[in-house]
Parts: sequence; structure tokens; C-alpha cells
Amino acid sequence: MKRLAILAITLSCLAGLLCLAPGPETARASSSTTWTDANGDWNTAGNWTNGVPTGSTDAIITNGTSTVTLGSGATGNTDNLALASGNTLSLSLNSQFFISGTSISNAGQITINGGAGTNTFLVLDNNVTLSGAGTLTMTTASGGGNAFIEQAAAGLTLNLTNMNNNIQGGGIIGNNGLTVVNGAAGTIQANVNGQSLTLNGGGSLTNNGTMSGLGGGILNVNGAGSLTNNGTMSGLGGGILNVNGSTPLTNYNAVNKTLTGGTYIVDGSGGSVTTMGLPLGTTGGEIFNNAANIILSGANANVAFVDTAGLDTLNNGSGGGLENNTAVASLSILNGYNLTTPGDFSNAGMVKVGLTAGDTSILKIGPAGLNTYTQSSGLTQGTGTIIGHIVINGGTIKPGDPPGTLSVFDLTLNNGTFLEQIAGSGSGQYGVLDVTGGNTHLGSGALLDISLLGGYDPVGHLFTILNDSGGSVYGTFANAPSGGFVMDQINWTIAYNSNDIVLDAVSPAVIPIPGSIWLTLSGLAGLWGMRRFRA
Repeated sequence: MKRLAILAITLSCLAGLLCLAPGPETARASSSTTWTDANGDWNTAGNWTNGVPTGSTDAIITNGTSTVTLGSGATGNTDNLALASGNTLSLSLNSQFFISGTSISNAGQITINGGAGTNTFLVLDNNVTLSGAGTLTMTTASGGGNAFIEQAAAGLTLNLTNMNNNIQGGGIIGNNGLTVVNGAAGTIQANVNGQSLTLNGGGSLTNNGTMSGLGGGILNVNGAGSLTNNGTMSGLGGGILNVNGSTPLTNYNAVNKTLTGGTYIVDGSGGSVTTMGLPLGTTGGEIFNNAANIILSGANANVAFVDTAGLDTLNNGSGGGLENNTAVASLSILNGYNLTTPGDFSNAGMVKVGLTAGDTSILKIGPAGLNTYTQSSGLTQGTGTIIGHIVINGGTIKPGDPPGTLSVFDLTLNNGTFLEQIAGSGSGQYGVLDVTGGNTHLGSGALLDISLLGGYDPVGHLFTILNDSGGSVYGTFANAPSGGFVMDQINWTIAYNSNDIVLDAVSPAVIPIPGSIWLTLSGLAGLWGMRRFRA
């Protein structure tokens, strides 16, 4: 018993020492104070349950109805901040607001009001996570000055992680070396016409969510240590997204001239000039290989996807530019955009030309449209026009998406699938491949796939799925003999005419019941009969 007592005392002492020893990331204890007023001033002690917040006090604003204002020229402090939906925190001109802790939970509205000859600061003393799915608006009035989000001092390595807030407006994010991570549900957007939202932290910038310049706003990435795009970067509706040449884009490999990862959208379909500038070089035509998702939408005069010198990244007019769409890539040319490749083009991913009926988008293969478009796998689809020699050695070609007419110069379908979608018998309700300049050749590996959409019953209707006004049709689909076949529970016949291919939906198919199911049903019937006999 004496030994047990000594052992117990020893263990108690060790436990006490362990409790006194600090851990590697010992959390700082913090008290809290809760907002109690309706609308009022941050620095009024009577507006809080435990006095005005300090750098060691959490501020909690959760009544759902209040606007809390940090007055002009004032300084505010808190450890962590919790702002519930329905509440607003407004930082007035020339004020400074310091976050000493690691969390801003914003489900409401935070506004940083700068300009008018003054600067207004949200200052981070620590690595901070911005959560709560709220909105943080930076406003910059005319007359000089700005709205800032920055780390407290240079020489530190601090991170701002935007989990799911919408950071918007005009101002500057990042002074003094701040690293910024925009989470998968986070948004950073310059959305004020004529104003700039600049990320210039000097630390790295990682985008896993959405970054955009829209509505005439300008989103600048200027002086960041590097930019990695795993999410979506976009210029929309007259906006500009520009990455300065001094900021390396880790998604671009200058050796093999490949753009990787993420989505890049330039949409000027609304009629306003829209721009995305990437730091790829100054020669134009820097992207030979696309391993990303590129979407170009609108008339060419309103869409600029350019490098540091303002030159087209996909074709420099001197033989350099896009020649390969890889298996992980997608290229969409929509709403009247025209893209000319410098020469032959290969696709193993997804290429979409045209969005809806009547779309005038054009993908021209080579300067004269006489080069070859070769698909080894993947998908070619849309309602626009591809000018060039189309050779499908694998994957799928699909007129429309949804159904529509895709025009091509000529077609050689050696191996792969012609996917015919049918939602009705009227114009634009089923897919049509319109061959305008040459012949159609269906090789021994050419297959037909029919997909009926929306429960449509095609029986009794004819569908001209391919027109060849520029030449003749040669060959047949390997799985669609002219004598008839069953597909998508319909009996079809198909006519391979000299200048077109026509499907005829003859009747519903009778699906035979497999023998194993007949045997099971017979057994069940026998058991039921025996049961009745015994009864």
C-alpha cells in the first residue's frame, strides 16, 4: 500500500508538470463582450456587456439588427470577431481596426470606407480565417486615399484565408507581405465601375474559389509573390482581371507552353469590352497546350484574352498559339466568338463551339481553315461552325448541347461515337451535323448513340441527323444497319443516302425477358399455387 501511495504521488506530480508545460500551439485564453445597443459607436462602453473590446477580448455582435460604426479617425481593437446575419460593422473614413486573434466570423456585412483623401485599414496581427458566408465591401471615394486589408507590419508571414465571404468593391488587399488564400466557396470581385480592387501582398495568392472583374470593375494582381489558380478567374460584362507581369502564374509552364488547372472566363457577350491579362510573356500565342478550362464568349471586339503586352495568348499571327486541347482540358467558344488556330489542332478533352441555335461562333483550323482537327478521345459539340478537316479517331461528336445544328467543313469518323440527342421532331429539337464543304466518311469503328430526352416518344417521325451539301456520304455506322436496329427502347431504321443520313423511329421495342427471370417467375407461381391448394 505504501508503494502504491508513493506511485500515486509521483504520477500526480508528473501530471502537474505536464499541465504547466506549454504546448506547441497553446491557445490564448480570451474573454468576450457582446453588443447590446441597436445602432451605435464601437468605442462606447455602454454598448457592450463587458466594455469596449480590446486586443484580448472577443467581440460578439449577434442580435441581427444592429449597425456598429467605428467613427472617423478612430481606432478599434478585438481579438476575434463574430458578426451574425443582419448585422453591419462599418469602418468610417481614416479609421483603423485591428484583429489580434485568428477568426473573423462574418455572416453579416463589413464595410471598409476609404478615400476622400484618407486611408482606412483593417489590420491583421495574426493568421486570420474569414468565415460565415457574409459580405466584406471595400469602398473608395474620390479624392485620394484607399480602403486597405493588410498585415500589421512588413517582415511577417501572415495568411488571410477567405473561406466563404464575398470580398467586393474597390481597395487594396495585402500590404506588407500578406499571403491570401481564397477558399473554394470564397469570392473576390472588383464590381464597381471604374474602380480597382488590387491584391499586392507580396506573399503568395492561391485562388480555389472565384476571382473576377465585372461590371466595369478592375481586379489587379500586382506584386504578389505568385498566383496559383485552382478555381475560377473571370472578366465579365466589361470588367477587367489583370495579373501583372511581375507576378508569376504557377499554372503556366513556359517550357512546354502549357496552361494548367482552373477555369479562365472572358465574357463580353453583353456588348462591353472585357479583358483578362495573364503574365505569360510578351510575344502572343504563348498557350500551345491547353490543360485548363478556357471559356471565351462574345464578339471578338469585346473579348480580350491577352498576355502582358496585350497580345492574343492563343494565336500571335506568326505560327505560335493553340494546337492541343488535352484530356483534362475544355475549350468553349460561345456567343459569336471566332478563334483561329495557327495550324493543325488536336483534341482529347472537350471542345464546344456555339451555345444556342443561331450561334455564329467559329473555330477555324489554320489561317485558311484548311488544316486538320484531330480528336483522339473526348468530346466535340455545339451549335456553331468548325472550319477545317474533321477527323474523329475516338471519343464523341455531338451536334448541339442541348440539341442543335453543328456545322463542319468535312468529316471522317474512323472510330468513335456520333451522339444524337432527340427532344422532339421540330427544328432545333434534335441534333443535326451539317457538312458544308466536303465528304462524310464513316469508318469501320464509327458508332451511333441515340439519347431520347425528357421522355420524348419519337415513333412515327423521321430525323435527318446529317446533311452533306458539300459532298457525299460514304460508309455506315457499325451498330446501325439500314435493315433496322434497337436503341433506347425504339425500333429504328436508317437510310444512308448520297447526301444525308435519316433516322426513322418505327415502333417501340419489345424487350425480351431473360430466361433466368422467367424461371424465377415460374417458381413463384408454382409456390403460390401450392399455397392455395393447401389452403
